[in-house]
Amino acid sequence: MPITDPAYLTLLPPGTTPADDVNEFLESLARRLGMLRRGAVPDLPRAAGWFVRWWRDEGNAASTRHTGWGLDFEWRSDADTSDAAVQAYMEGCIERFMAEEAQEEEEGGAVSTTQQRKRIREKKREKRALRDKARLAAKRRG
Repeated sequence: MPITDPAYLTLLPPGTTPADDVNEFLESLARRLGMLRRGAVPDLPRAAGWFVRWWRDEGNAASTRHTGWGLDFEWRSDADTSDAAVQAYMEGCIERFMAEEAQEEEEGGAVSTTQQRKRIREKKREKRALRDKARLAAKRRG
């Protein structure tokens, strides 16, 4: 994938010219994100890790939105390419996506690990508070 893809350019500082060199790209990205070591030296490994996570989480989707449906990897070479077959396949993909998204929502999707931990802590606090309240009530009765 070329560095000049529009999905990548949104990460770089405004006015940055596209770079074909990965190190130049990571240097610009590190500076944009403030990932600097002592002496204002860009932290390239950290920027690379951030970029990979970004690409996996949202960048790839942003890129496929610009170039088409993103069905390149799902389409078989022996598949029927008539308009009706392509339309049916695309609708099937959309339905599968919507079903997966609905299931993810039911399971608490789109919630970060930090938020999940926070919810668990809050539930534990609630249980503890109920338990303490029951003990206090038992002490008062007895």
